[in-house]
Amino acid sequence: MSHEPLSSAGGACGSYRAGHRVHFIQARKSIEADQPLHDVFVRIRPDGLVELNGDGLEAIVWNHEVDRLSRLCVGGVTVGQWRPRFQILSVGGRLFSFVAPDARTSCGPACGAV
Repeated sequence: MSHEPLSSAGGACGSYRAGHRVHFIQARKSIEADQPLHDVFVRIRPDGLVELNGDGLEAIVWNHEVDRLSRLCVGGVTVGQWRPRFQILSVGGRLFSFVAPDARTSCGPACGAV
């Protein structure tokens, strides 16, 4: 499992707010035995939002590094594991933090992403 640590140097995000980097404690707690896990299909929408579907779950979520996630998708779709308590998606051993589209926040001036 990797959450690809990033530094705020060189324009990479340094924020741990929802939809940005996954904090190591959040990652560790998301895999504890008592946490619910949902297998989902992941689809990147043309508007940059992400659809999660599976196990009775249908959600549209946002992550400011959707380009990094899209590199793991074939034809814009892949499978992943949704960890709802911490709003984390695991795809190909990589972790992504998500937030509802209307709750997105900027990560700060070092990154430049919305």
